[in-house]
Amino acid sequence: MSDLQTRHDRDIALIAEKVKEFYKNQKPFRIYHGTTGSTRPMAFKAGTFIDTQKLNRIFPVNKEKMTMKVEPKVAMDELVAAAQKEGFLPQVVPELMGITAGGAFSGTAGESSSYIHGLFEETVAEIEIIVGDGTILKASANENAELWEGACSSMGTLGIITLLEVKLVPAKKYVQLDLRRANGIVDAMAKMELAIKDPQYEYVDGMLFEKDYGVVMFGKLTDKPDNGAEVRSFVKRNEPWFSNYIEKVGADRTKDPKPIALPVDQYFFRYDRGVFWGGKLAFDYFHVPFNRVTRWMLDPLMGSRVAYHGLHEGGFANKYIVQDFDMPESKAGPFVEYISTILPNYQFWLCPAKTGNDLKVMHKLLPPGGDQEKHRIMREERIYNVGVYGKGTKDHDKFVKLNREIEHKLWHDFCGVKILYAHAYYTEEEFWQIYNKAIYDEVRKKYNSETLPTVYDKISQDMQSGRREPKHLGGTIGAIRAFLGLLSHKRRTNYLLDKRGGSASAAAAKQSSAPTAKSVDEKPVNGVNGDLEKQAHGSSTTDGFDARAFAAQHVTSPHLKASMAASAPNGAAKDASSDVETAVDQTPTPESKDHAPAISAPTPTTEAARIPLPHTVTDEKLESTALSGASAIEKPVQASSTASDPIAAADDLFDRAVSAKETRPNGIVKA
Repeated sequence: MSDLQTRHDRDIALIAEKVKEFYKNQKPFRIYHGTTGSTRPMAFKAGTFIDTQKLNRIFPVNKEKMTMKVEPKVAMDELVAAAQKEGFLPQVVPELMGITAGGAFSGTAGESSSYIHGLFEETVAEIEIIVGDGTILKASANENAELWEGACSSMGTLGIITLLEVKLVPAKKYVQLDLRRANGIVDAMAKMELAIKDPQYEYVDGMLFEKDYGVVMFGKLTDKPDNGAEVRSFVKRNEPWFSNYIEKVGADRTKDPKPIALPVDQYFFRYDRGVFWGGKLAFDYFHVPFNRVTRWMLDPLMGSRVAYHGLHEGGFANKYIVQDFDMPESKAGPFVEYISTILPNYQFWLCPAKTGNDLKVMHKLLPPGGDQEKHRIMREERIYNVGVYGKGTKDHDKFVKLNREIEHKLWHDFCGVKILYAHAYYTEEEFWQIYNKAIYDEVRKKYNSETLPTVYDKISQDMQSGRREPKHLGGTIGAIRAFLGLLSHKRRTNYLLDKRGGSASAAAAKQSSAPTAKSVDEKPVNGVNGDLEKQAHGSSTTDGFDARAFAAQHVTSPHLKASMAASAPNGAAKDASSDVETAVDQTPTPESKDHAPAISAPTPTTEAARIPLPHTVTDEKLESTALSGASAIEKPVQASSTASDPIAAADDLFDRAVSAKETRPNGIVKA
């Protein structure tokens, strides 16, 4: 057994024990990932969740099976880079870098290759999952098949997915895009259907910028673009966003744009900068001109990871429509026409998938209003995803009414369903008139998963939430928090924790902010398991960490020694029954011994609490790794002083500066 597998087995065994404790006490719990690709407001309270942030390992490609095993917290950019290094690509790559493998499987994710391969969940050959009683199982089409199918698009409500086997295709260097101008939704879909039947293409999607103006894009993998295809890049701060470029070149009504070629990884994440065109909304909100200069200045804030962080911190989730809808081909055109009448000036993303019979999520649906003919259409026709992203209304009651109207007409008139990463305003009765609750409950009962929340529990939106409009100060605070997230691991990974929970939630926040631990050959860096970390650290010869011994033997700075000694527990060693996995602040420090980082490191006494560290550590630049493992049922790690860590100090100073904030019922805060 490889070291990678051994470490994976160790970590999931610890998680399984925690699940068993929740199950034994019949205490509900949720799964905490540290970040989210959902636009729904959420807040995790201490004592109610299990932290899975450490599950981000990537296993070597099985070249014979053309699959790669990954843990659920592996992000799409890491997955692509790791597969590409070995000459492969995932069959389906959701378009935002920070979407994780587990989230894509559990939350219904597709992309421009979905008309060939289905949604991301269809490309997962097998999962490993910890079900509600702590049992670790494997599930596939041939083993625990009802669990495998039930876990798809279940929002993590059947168990904790701990490993996914993802199907791959051979890699090439570029995706060449042939661009066709479309005169509205009917023309766009007709041209996409022609491309779908053309075997040279492997990727098809489109954008409508106005009701009668859009561009559809047909991609093919190639090592050498055709003559006349310009190789383009859209990742540098002085380059346009992909969506802006396509809108500009498609504006000429007299001819189709010229073909372009993108490096394959840039193609997969072409919408990440600017988050499709959603980044424009931030410029509009803050009354900042939208031009090349301002985009250049604010480029670090325009990636999807920062955008989602700001969306939650600033309270914007209740005021903007960021939603995707799946529906049969024959209903997509009328749906776009309907949305255009109630939300004028909106733009749309169009993405074809396979037929309803070939998509697992469509098997979970009941006939709309009991109408079997509508059910037949949903099963037999190709499914189209229609993305609708834009500004809502300032009036909260109108915002809720608008969402509920769309939900009702989507299901009853257009045979469609909402992708559940977004806001949902269904009543519980309405929701279970869409999804087959009987089959869902049967699987939950069989695998003892009834202590987890249901899908409805997770997606239902408090209709009073967000009643007050986020003021500019609140939005500014959210934007600053998101910017600090670029610098601070703590900021990036605890913005979903409930800040109202007092000391317990504060302790959970500090635990969850610990960087994920990896040995030097384990953490995927630029898609390579540890190549860069090995260069930085060399091979570690220590297999554990004692704060006081480490300080005495390796550290010369009195500031660092004092900080480490202060953080170690006084008197007797830590209770051996606790499985807290301690952490060292990973923030790089300035080139000054007067600004050494503060370290929180109680002395571990159990093997689970021992963490690998590089053998040689300097005061000027402390490079470290740590296991975070800060679940709700673990003892809190002692808080460390931030006085000598400038970024942590800035975090705390900023928190104090906005401590008089008003807290909304859903945990999203605003000034």
